[in-house]
Amino acid sequence: MADYKFYLKEKNADKETQIRLHIHYNNKISKVYIGEKINPCFWNSSNMRAKQTKKFPEHPEFNDRLDNAITNAKIAMDALRKENNGQYPDPRSLSRRVRIVMGLEKGSERLSLFQYFDKRIKEEEIRLAAIGRKIHSGSFPRGLQRTKELLMEFEKDKGTKLSFDTVDLGFYHDLLDYMQNTKGYKYNTMGKHVKLIKHVMKTASADGMHNNMSFTHPKFKILEQEVKTIYLDEDDLQLLENLNLEKNPGLDRARDLFLAGCWTGVRFSDWSKISQANIQERKLIIDTQKTGKKVLIPVLPQLERILEKYSEEELPSITNQSMNRSLKELGKMMIKNSKLKSIGGGASKYLRISTHTARRSFATNLYRRGIPIESIMYVTGHKTQREFYKYIRIPDEEHADSIRQFFPQSSVQLKSTS
Repeated sequence: MADYKFYLKEKNADKETQIRLHIHYNNKISKVYIGEKINPCFWNSSNMRAKQTKKFPEHPEFNDRLDNAITNAKIAMDALRKENNGQYPDPRSLSRRVRIVMGLEKGSERLSLFQYFDKRIKEEEIRLAAIGRKIHSGSFPRGLQRTKELLMEFEKDKGTKLSFDTVDLGFYHDLLDYMQNTKGYKYNTMGKHVKLIKHVMKTASADGMHNNMSFTHPKFKILEQEVKTIYLDEDDLQLLENLNLEKNPGLDRARDLFLAGCWTGVRFSDWSKISQANIQERKLIIDTQKTGKKVLIPVLPQLERILEKYSEEELPSITNQSMNRSLKELGKMMIKNSKLKSIGGGASKYLRISTHTARRSFATNLYRRGIPIESIMYVTGHKTQREFYKYIRIPDEEHADSIRQFFPQSSVQLKSTS
């Protein structure tokens, strides 16, 4: 962790003196003159800010600039560490980068906002290629490309010219309105675009492209809304497996491929790799497309039944769009054959099944069986338990029941309310 403090060049001077930012990190110190001056009589050495006094009426704006200097220093530190594989920079490199970010020193060739998007897209494509990962629709460079295209449409439709300097709170609110009311984007889709805009603004600032820090304002926030996604428990999966689809071979193949995803936990992009050829010693070995990571997945009995059915051929290959259409039809059939329809309409969840439901079902069902979280995360690729817990879906009643089982049954009869 770095520590950021301000000092006066001449603390006993009777006239204005320069302010210097000291950055203490990893047993090193970088000293940066930030282009600000103040008379020591207006300086509060305790909180290292200008005094709040009528004799120095500009103190609010002055202290805001000091706060921005620290924000810029953090951006510069993060950028240098990323460029050096996590290693801390030397003090001189950090000092120069901070001044570049603050616009006090000339850095790289200035690029426009859209040129910088292209630069970041190319950098990410090179990075993924270097580690052997394929670029697909869900990859980071493709996300940057979609955000760039959105901004170009926004610029054209609004008749305005976008640049680093125009990305302020006014732009933020106008863009939210455009995404919601013109493009019809969902809440979380809007949030993803805002997140990428903030990313580009941050890295561009660290590269010395601009010193507009409006994107760091608390009101320039990333929108995020919890999505009520569903999973299929093991009874649901058994219901799906038991459907008689002899007269509909297309749905039969879609059902089998979906169930294979439910019992391996891999993403849809890797479903095509679920085959006998990738099994060694009862383990499915897959090089995942999104992360490039090799995972070993135990071949569970449910998957064995599916692979046995296709012992002389590969599992079917189906597009995501076609699969989701088939899942809608399968969901309707599950409702028709489910006992849940007689107890409060619980079967309606079957109409919300999608390809991603398979992965959630795998993670949640294994979690419910008490399998160690670390083992499940190894397959799903979640890096933190926090992200994993956001991913699984456990009904509220199950949480309550799981706690109750650790306590003796009370003899007290509680009155139920109607």
